[in-house]
Amino acid sequence: GGERRHRDEWLRTGLAQEAVGWGCLSAALITLSVGTLVVYLGDWVLQDSFVAATCLVLGGREMSNAVGFGVAPVSRAEVTVHVFNTATPECCCPDSDGVERCAEWQAVALDSVTSLHTPGDKSTFIREYGHAGTFEPCWHSSAKDKVVLELSWGGQMLALPLMVIAAAAAAGLVAALRARALGCPACPLPFGWQAGGRQAGGRQAGGRQA
Repeated sequence: GGERRHRDEWLRTGLAQEAVGWGCLSAALITLSVGTLVVYLGDWVLQDSFVAATCLVLGGREMSNAVGFGVAPVSRAEVTVHVFNTATPECCCPDSDGVERCAEWQAVALDSVTSLHTPGDKSTFIREYGHAGTFEPCWHSSAKDKVVLELSWGGQMLALPLMVIAAAAAAGLVAALRARALGCPACPLPFGWQAGGRQAGGRQAGGRQA
């Protein structure tokens, strides 16, 4: 009887530790999923505020930025453009020289509304949009300080938060099942052990048949 009680106590202690561990993992994944979802929604709202215009391409280049020894550099595509035919031709928002941006102005169009340097080769973007003398549809911010040549509404941006949310839900379910088994004497313990010290197949804790 003492060995059986010791085994039950050991199993329930392990079950409690599992419940806590899975619960902590679920909480961490929920936090991560909320963060990634906020980033996605922030980009979506930012893009939705951009105004359509037309850009005359003056030239393009890829700008790299080393982030440290032994770390792959990050980069962004920069295309110099002349912006015109905007839906908001009113003058506003002086540039660094104090000149207001009106119906037409010169700017550097980027490959992302975030203006961040990111891993990966940008040569494909430069080849597609960086030919001098070509006209491209473009979009600019309401302050006319940011210009992009494409808007990224791709579902891949939403894939990461959805995957993390699914993982968090799975971890939470496991934690809930462990906690339910811990608080319910009639519920099965791991490895087929029952609260009374018997296995599902009828063996007792000491290994003898019932």
